[in-house]
Amino acid sequence: MERLVHVMKPEHVPAWMRERIPLLDHTTPLDVISHGGYRRVARVVTGLEQSGAI
Repeated sequence: MERLVHVMKPEHVPAWMRERIPLLDHTTPLDVISHGGYRRVARVVTGLEQSGAI
């Protein structure tokens, strides 16, 4: 979550963590992480950092 504040406003991070993300098969980052998928979420965050998408 620390990396997310570099690509979005800190107050938006909790909502993003609960949002269904297409790149995560329309599941939430929190659900993916809770099932051991931290690296999947980290790859999405890396993509956001590289593209400046948000």
